[in-house]
Amino acid sequence: MKVSTARRILGVFQRLPVGFYIWTLDQQITMRPSRKIQKTHSFSAETLAGVEVGWLNRDNAKRGVIVHIHGGGYTSGPFAAMWDWLADQCMRTGLAGIMIDYRLAGEASYPAAPDDCETVLRQLAADGVIGGDVPFVLMGDSAGGGLTLVTCRRLIDGGGPAPACLVLASPFVDMRLEHPDIAALDPRDPSISVEMLERGKAVYAPGHDYSNPELSPTEMRLDDLPPVHMVVGTDEIFLPDIEIFHHKLQAAGVETDFHIEPGGIHVYPMLIDDDMCQRALASQAAFVTRQLGLETKT
Repeated sequence: MKVSTARRILGVFQRLPVGFYIWTLDQQITMRPSRKIQKTHSFSAETLAGVEVGWLNRDNAKRGVIVHIHGGGYTSGPFAAMWDWLADQCMRTGLAGIMIDYRLAGEASYPAAPDDCETVLRQLAADGVIGGDVPFVLMGDSAGGGLTLVTCRRLIDGGGPAPACLVLASPFVDMRLEHPDIAALDPRDPSISVEMLERGKAVYAPGHDYSNPELSPTEMRLDDLPPVHMVVGTDEIFLPDIEIFHHKLQAAGVETDFHIEPGGIHVYPMLIDDDMCQRALASQAAFVTRQLGLETKT
């Protein structure tokens, strides 16, 4: 899908009442990849310590595992595009992939989502699936990017298995949404809106202080994080907060591979099948294989 087409389609949906737009998104949730993906990738599902997960190419797990913590504003997901992204990275790297079906806001509020993600990672380590000689990558988009950072922080602080690297697409790193440039970016981003985000965070973390590092990872301790790959578009609400977060990562001495895509919209690598999407996907896979010391499969 080209940028112009994505903008038109998403723009139509965003003009709908927020409640109806969110309801429409909810109808797209799927814990199974498309039939097209299942023709080229093996799929299996299981329950780990009470949390549902879906595997792609589990037979490749000894090579390494990409753990995808999906976005959706904490209230929805995963969607087909997220499975597409995970499948693409599994194909390019030769790694297994796993999608975590953490509890969504509305079903259970914070800290249910990071609790579920941490539980899955610790169970995988206890089962010998990750850790030791088996590296793993944490990958997240939007709200899932924020959860990826929170999960990583919990694992490191709790002496759990540490990921080899993090791959983030348009991560939601500051739930306060206070940057003065956000208002100007809001109408340029057809994927999300401040109104949707405010509604989602109120359901996810009612009554909480949004400066809490588990809600705004830009406030968390960063100096011991693994290498981070991060992409963001110039036409998305999160751009100013992500730029600040990137500077904080650099100041903390964290290895970063940071890309700002001109004209890119929110989570553009999953939404747009054109040159900008392919650049991001190739860069992400190259980063992962480099950090894990593997050869790219493409």
